[in-house]
Amino acid sequence: MEMIAMPCDIGYKTVARVRVPAPVPQDFKEEAKAPEIDCDLLAKLGEDDPEFAEWVQGLDVAPLLAEALKRALLKVPSAGILNASIKKGNLVTRARFTTSAQKRQLEAAASLLSQQFQMEVVRVVAQILDYATVMTSEKNGAEDVLVLEGEKETGQGVNRYLKVTRNAAGDGVFAFEHFDSKKSLLSEEQKFVALAQKLGVKLVLRDAETRGQPIAVGTVHGHFLREK
Repeated sequence: MEMIAMPCDIGYKTVARVRVPAPVPQDFKEEAKAPEIDCDLLAKLGEDDPEFAEWVQGLDVAPLLAEALKRALLKVPSAGILNASIKKGNLVTRARFTTSAQKRQLEAAASLLSQQFQMEVVRVVAQILDYATVMTSEKNGAEDVLVLEGEKETGQGVNRYLKVTRNAAGDGVFAFEHFDSKKSLLSEEQKFVALAQKLGVKLVLRDAETRGQPIAVGTVHGHFLREK
């Protein structure tokens, strides 16, 4: 499994392969349906943090999705040929075409927009959970990979670290680092996944690996997020 390129081994960390399946409509008049929050996950959140579970269920996602779409459109110039909007929590893209070549062009633009939009939603989730974020696009061989990194101040000397990557096929890595306990690590992961689902992005985690040790008293580690 690819490991996170962090030059330290502080606290507990988890890394998993992640798949972010793109809900691509079959034509440009259909909606890409958003998933619901997993009932089991919601039940676990209700046991551990009932206040958060209640809050996430009542969250108004409309302005958050609108902001994510706005950011995505700015980063995908080719999406200008599409009429993209959010309706009832779903990403909707529409356009007219007269030739097969135009249709292929529209399909390519819609695919790029969907990929960017999903990662912008994930970025919004990170920001809701108080992570400062940086989004970049990197090359992995011939393919482009979207990379989201986040840093969260804890007031305890060691800041938390987040990394989510996604390639065109929807595959990537989901990782948290620098947690003081396995419990706090699991809680943050559950909140992140639940929020993503609430906003319409299903993070499918597999091959998860958690390891580490308690953070030593007096350890200081922060301001490591790379500005790009």
